[in-house]
Amino acid sequence: DEGFAVHPGFNSMLTKSTYGACPSSLVRRTLLETGAKAIVVTGHSLGGAMAQIATLKIMLAADSGRSADCKDIMENVGCVTFAAPNLFKPLQTLDENQKLRQQQFFTRLANQVHNYVHNN
Repeated sequence: DEGFAVHPGFNSMLTKSTYGACPSSLVRRTLLETGAKAIVVTGHSLGGAMAQIATLKIMLAADSGRSADCKDIMENVGCVTFAAPNLFKPLQTLDENQKLRQQQFFTRLANQVHNYVHNN
């Protein structure tokens, strides 16, 4: 419903690894409990795929205003992955506002997600 297509298997694995909790709510709770000033999500291969999805969900939660008390930190979440697959593709839509939102989030993801791949 956010205008992004993600492989359902990767999304399912993320849901299982967080016991059904949304990554943004886990991060918000951790930020409030620890007073941390930054977030970096990381993973390798499948874990990298899940890290990218979690990063998007954290960014979307911050953008929606659901986490106002941690918004600045959650908006600037970092993501470092190793040998992770390319996950996101835009859904085809006729709504201009949704297209603009897609572009904005893809630009932010490109700036905040760093995937390292060894070309051998």
